[in-house]
Amino acid sequence: MNTFYAGHFNVDIEITGDGPFVARGTLRPLWSQEPLRSVLGQGATEAEAVAAARELANAAATEMSLMERYRRYID
Repeated sequence: MNTFYAGHFNVDIEITGDGPFVARGTLRPLWSQEPLRSVLGQGATEAEAVAAARELANAAATEMSLMERYRRYID
């Protein structure tokens, strides 16, 4: 499992499959492990799947930072 930074959130990405690959990303606050949202990226290779999941996670993090219900998770 890899962890990446996306906006005000961390994204844990786990890869499954042997072709096509699926990368499941879980967005969490920077200071806790509470899962807030999930994204799925698919690709022919592991790198493509991770790139797709990171792109979706960045979009989700941007959207979440604008939503009132996620304000308490942002420092």
